Amino acid sequence: GKKMAGPGIRFYEFSKILSKSADVTLHTPNKIDIEVEGIKTRSYNPKNFNSLSRTLENADMILIQGHILYYFPFLKNFTGKIIIDLYNPFNLESLEMFKDQDMIERLRVDRNNNNIIKLQLTIGDFFICASEKQRDYWIGMLGAMGRINPYSYDSDNTLRTLIDVVPFGIPSDPPKRGGISMAEMIPNLREGDKVALWGGGIWNWLDPITAIKALWETTRSRDDMKMLFMGIKHPDPKLPEMKKCLDAIKLSKELDLYNKQVFFNEWTPYEMRQALLLESDVGLSIHQERIETEFSYRTRVLDYIWAGLPVITTEGDSIAKIVKEENIGEVVKYENTTQLARVLESMLTNKSLQDIYRRNLKKIKSRFLWENVTAPLVKYCQNAYYATDKKKIYELVEFQNSRLSNIIRDNFEGCTNVLMITRNKLKDRDIVLNGDIGKVFYLEVEEESKGLTNKDKNLDEIGILKSK
Repeated sequence: GKKMAGPGIRFYEFSKILSKSADVTLHTPNKIDIEVEGIKTRSYNPKNFNSLSRTLENADMILIQGHILYYFPFLKNFTGKIIIDLYNPFNLESLEMFKDQDMIERLRVDRNNNNIIKLQLTIGDFFICASEKQRDYWIGMLGAMGRINPYSYDSDNTLRTLIDVVPFGIPSDPPKRGGISMAEMIPNLREGDKVALWGGGIWNWLDPITAIKALWETTRSRDDMKMLFMGIKHPDPKLPEMKKCLDAIKLSKELDLYNKQVFFNEWTPYEMRQALLLESDVGLSIHQERIETEFSYRTRVLDYIWAGLPVITTEGDSIAKIVKEENIGEVVKYENTTQLARVLESMLTNKSLQDIYRRNLKKIKSRFLWENVTAPLVKYCQNAYYATDKKKIYELVEFQNSRLSNIIRDNFEGCTNVLMITRNKLKDRDIVLNGDIGKVFYLEVEEESKGLTNKDKNLDEIGILKSK
């Protein structure tokens, strides 16, 4: 909707691009309050299976991400092609997001996250992520799940047909003023004042504390610098309140900056953010040194690139590498208040430096347009295929099920109490059938019983337990 965050923006833009060559239906968990020309839109209720299942009956493929499999586990049985978007390693995010919870809750969240990811990696035909660094991470995970094997390798020894990079992008239309103004966000804004914009939310793995302290250092010698946090209240009510956000507000009050030099907005609607981007002088992306940082892709910086807004970012992630290599801003060290204050003052007051960054931003814009970054996704959708290894493994499982039925019929006719191995016991076991090696991903329990004497020495190999 109008207040969507990164994942919503990503799928909204995907839908617009894919609708040029396919019949697209965009499903959202919230009421859709924006017009999407050429796209069917549907709202679903995470507590109601039928709200989503009915609309999938005629679908050829689905594109999913995040926790959707937690709410709708039946999606794993979808018979069409399945595309998994892995751009947000939420298992790493959650380690920081829930750090202040008790350990039992943290372990529960972590277990659920990893179970969802393992299921995603199991059922996907094609995977996309946001950067080459992320791709390295997910290739390791896919390898651990048995998805990198002779079948997938022989199909494509680069594995690009299994997993490719589709970063966050920017619209082809330039941002426009209107709908909202910086003066509405900063009531005491004067002509000539400089604004540092914190686009997006304040998450626990980010570092608004160093940013606020740096601004405070600059106020010792000048009072024309302002900082606006564009959104502190996430539109998804299921997300917990961020402690780092509360700490940032508290610190700004302690330093007597609150609503004087530092301002917080609840959440800026997607279309209205354009005006704030255009009226700002520098865009901030400041984070802490965490494992989440290494595999992150800060989507707010793409907004800065779109608006031609010079960037100040912390070292350590893929975006920092782009900022440095393309000279579109400055990269600072972790939690270095003095350095950030110096860079902040320099970039906000040095017009010739800003002009250099803005010229370089113009040069790289086309590289990040949605129609360009989505090329691997569009290519797959135009010629979609089942992953070769997944298709073969399911064939092996079906063969095993058939063999089980024949053995039971031939060897135990008239007997009862056959104990079939359950999904949990058979899952991840290596199977060898007619010389083909694979792993069992999924097997339903067909029957459960007791008390049978094993008459076939090979039964245990194919999934029948000996009874005692």
